Amino acid sequence: SAERMVEQVVHIRRNRFGSRRIVYELQQKGIDEELISAVLPRLKETELKAARTVWQKKFGAPPGSATERAKQIRFLMGRGFGTEIITKVLDPRDE
Repeated sequence: SAERMVEQVVHIRRNRFGSRRIVYELQQKGIDEELISAVLPRLKETELKAARTVWQKKFGAPPGSATERAKQIRFLMGRGFGTEIITKVLDPRDE
């Protein structure tokens, strides 16, 4: 069923991708918008933790230059995380 498919995709993708990327994937699979809307709040709850985990695994250290910061931002955006979440992840004071 569509509900099981949504749960499966969210479960598999949550640790590697942001909510934008997961929603896009569900839309591409033809999942009804109501089902996507129902799962979106749960995705938003864990998005910051997921972003920090993905960032830590790939980089592990705050950017040392503007070039490195841009690289890290592009990486996280490509993974489907929003700018608000990315800003929180890259801000060393926001631990």
